[in-house]
Amino acid sequence: MIRIAAACLFVLCATTTASGDAGQANPTDRKISQLVTDFKADSLGPYDGSYWFCDDGSVHPGDEPCDSIGGVRHGLPKDVVDEIGRHHGIYFGQILTGTQFETFLDDDRLFSRAKQYQLETYLRTIDDGWIMRIARFTPGLIDTTDEAAWGRGFLSWFCEHDEWVFDQFFVIRQFAGDIPHEPVAGFETELDSLTQPQPAGLASYLTRIPEGTIIWNGLNTLIDADSTSSESSVIIADLLFDIRKNILLVDPEWRIDAIDLSLDIEKILIHRAANWRPDTVEDALRKNHALAQASTGCGYIGFWEWDKIAPSLIVDDDKTDRLDLPIESYTAAARRAFEWSASMIAAHYGPVERLYSGFEPLAAGFTDYRIRSTLLSVMSTAVCETQAYLASLTALDNEAFADSIQSQFRGMYPGVTGGILRVASVTDTIDSFSADTIYALPRLPDIAGAPALLIPVDSIPMSSLVWP
Repeated sequence: MIRIAAACLFVLCATTTASGDAGQANPTDRKISQLVTDFKADSLGPYDGSYWFCDDGSVHPGDEPCDSIGGVRHGLPKDVVDEIGRHHGIYFGQILTGTQFETFLDDDRLFSRAKQYQLETYLRTIDDGWIMRIARFTPGLIDTTDEAAWGRGFLSWFCEHDEWVFDQFFVIRQFAGDIPHEPVAGFETELDSLTQPQPAGLASYLTRIPEGTIIWNGLNTLIDADSTSSESSVIIADLLFDIRKNILLVDPEWRIDAIDLSLDIEKILIHRAANWRPDTVEDALRKNHALAQASTGCGYIGFWEWDKIAPSLIVDDDKTDRLDLPIESYTAAARRAFEWSASMIAAHYGPVERLYSGFEPLAAGFTDYRIRSTLLSVMSTAVCETQAYLASLTALDNEAFADSIQSQFRGMYPGVTGGILRVASVTDTIDSFSADTIYALPRLPDIAGAPALLIPVDSIPMSSLVWP
């Protein structure tokens, strides 16, 4: 038995958990931080007031409607908000209605404006409305109906571009999850509905997806399947994969509905895969394969990555007495699938998280939140469960902190070590290492003289608790 022990208490997350020196905020960050505080206490938040934007180009105060001219009513950003956007590329309180699609997409800057909209939505959720803490109760600033109509138009516009949909499937799918639009009526994603034989409204998609298509047929198969069996998880994984693979075969007008379906059945899969309890090594490997395939269907893994890793995940159902590859090859492939998936999300949302973290510490949890809210939450658990089963067969194990993360520590040798555990964030710079300190790093260092025990933070599953 290999035993590794250390004494310290930390929570380690897949990408963004931080410890150590936070560093000095620069003057711009301090200024913006103060503005955020001011907006929270302002009844108008980041807006100067409510105005009518009329179809003839005129702008009227909120109490002077456009009348027969036609128009929309919403907030007008304060001058300082516009200034921050122009000079620093930070966009507070974005109003979708009336915004040019190309401007909001911001593809020249890796979709920064659209991703900032998602980040602000997150901050409003976790921090009592964030900069809209009081302003959310002020009428006329945001019209949810107009916002949803704009959102539907934007997502449909994106889906009209075949190249974008194919190359940026991950992006459009993430946008569809956060940008308000008009989803399929009747679909509920509350936990109570997920425990039903089939979630309410799932069949509603049959009227929104062209009949006879691969996606429509797959949905019918899912509806008819036994929701309590592991087979339903496999069916969902197949459907997720088929949606992405065949999205360009769907007319542009139907594509956003197919993407909404993909988002909704991922939520179902999270629940059902958590209840899938493999009782054989073959079943455990089958679960890992299904989740990796589903991750590909969600866009967390590229097709080329799937083609590379899939042969190492496939278990032949006809061969119950042996495996084609050593079991370590299967578990290593499943672990890589999880890591690649988490890295996809971190690569996309890390830049906007870092942009905001300088003036809003709560933004540091954004990427981790996005990872936790996907099927990666059950995917990491499945990998660890399979690795634990392997350890029970080989009698080779380590006892580094907690049972739930055994498989994530690599390169360890027999022995016992102790010391202070330092968990570094992606923004920390470590120029030298101390021999009596254990380091958990976002990535392995390139400098010589690093201690023998280095734990790469980005390889540890979310919500992994470390204790003595």
